[in-house]
Amino acid sequence: MTQNIFAGGTVITQHKMAKTQVQIAELSEQLTIEEVLYRAEVTYWLAAATKQYLSNAEAYYRVVKALFDVVDKRFDDGYVSKSDLLMVNTRLKEAELQWNSAKRAASVAFQNLNILMGTPVDKAIDVTDLIDTELDLPTYKTLDDVLSIRPEYLLVDKNITKQKQYVSSVYAQYNPMIVGGIKAGWGTPMINLTGEPSFNSTVYASFRFPLLEWGKRSYSARAAKVEVNKLNMEKVRVTDQINSELSSSWVNLNDNYKQIIIANENLSIAAENMDLNTLRYNEGQLPILDVLSSQLSWIQAFNNSVQAEYNYKVAYADYKKATGVMQ
Repeated sequence: MTQNIFAGGTVITQHKMAKTQVQIAELSEQLTIEEVLYRAEVTYWLAAATKQYLSNAEAYYRVVKALFDVVDKRFDDGYVSKSDLLMVNTRLKEAELQWNSAKRAASVAFQNLNILMGTPVDKAIDVTDLIDTELDLPTYKTLDDVLSIRPEYLLVDKNITKQKQYVSSVYAQYNPMIVGGIKAGWGTPMINLTGEPSFNSTVYASFRFPLLEWGKRSYSARAAKVEVNKLNMEKVRVTDQINSELSSSWVNLNDNYKQIIIANENLSIAAENMDLNTLRYNEGQLPILDVLSSQLSWIQAFNNSVQAEYNYKVAYADYKKATGVMQ
């Protein structure tokens, strides 16, 4: 049996390093979880956006189809030319193609959402929060608020702590060490008169004190300190990266919020213009081309509104990730 009485601090530093390593593993797990949550949020909002795109494409098809039915009837009655009917029919086929493309995009988006959730790709699912769900602007957070919770920064900080502990362990290897123990012996003496074995035990202590290592301690400690300096520079780089992500995500979030307001105003104007042009065409005051143009402007404005909502939701997720509050 051997027992370290004094190991020069090696055991203590190794114990501290082990505890730090546990904290590093926990932070790595947290970083992975946050990345999964971010991907889940973006994938979810993409599915919600494609669902709305599909609804828009269907609505556009029905609007053009209603116009086609009117023009077709008027053509049969001899009130409109063949060119008007062909123009509307062409736009109707384009709307049908757009509808089919939206169906395919929505199917792929929901399949990706199933894959992310670990469910069969063909499982029928739906989104509860639509793409136009309101998300108010969050409060602004400073860099100091963020650094204390961002796992990337905490990971580098813990790695620095671990490397400093390793430097201490390097020094500890060259400190004096005292080891005590008990050594047992079992056997018979050289001159065995009785034929019976004997049991002997010895208590001992050993002392080790490195006198000359030809600079090995200095070189080893210097190499370990170089790693500390490298990690300190990495800490500065990570800080700058977090600061850049924080500022850019905040600016992007506010810009996309303004884009939603503009897109919704444009949609309202385009819808009113389409209704007015359709009414004036039915009264014989406008050519069919103006109605088709207003319908196209309406669906473009509708899709722009959905795109603005999606961009804002992604920017919201980016800001949550930048501030370290993904949950």
